[in-house]
Amino acid sequence: MNTRDKLLNLGIGEEDTCYICGADTESIPNLFFACRYSEVVMAVVGAWIGIVLPLQDVLEWKLARSGSQLQKGVLNATINACLYHTWRQRNLCKHESILYRPQKIARDIIQEMQVRLRDATNKKKVERNDAILIDRLLGSKP
Repeated sequence: MNTRDKLLNLGIGEEDTCYICGADTESIPNLFFACRYSEVVMAVVGAWIGIVLPLQDVLEWKLARSGSQLQKGVLNATINACLYHTWRQRNLCKHESILYRPQKIARDIIQEMQVRLRDATNKKKVERNDAILIDRLLGSKP
């Protein structure tokens, strides 16, 4: 990913300030793990999925976590959606000067995940513990 810090190191561009927050250097660690914007997105999405940790801690927690394939898949897909939508928002800021509130991005992620969950669970039978998780995630409003 060509963040502004990398481009500046290559002699491309004149500044390395984050397009989203405008406060810090735009780097992968800042954009996805330290930027106030991504922290808000992850806090809202994390509360929905039942995890209240910084994204970097979630990645470490995910590696150590046991659970069903479905639970691991939901967590993995949710983390990937957070990363994707944060990067997409960064590009909207860069190319179109559009900045949506982080709560809107989080709602979009939750709605996307709920659609994916419905599609995935309609195709196969799920275990009881997975069904409880799915019911909780599908029943909560974004």
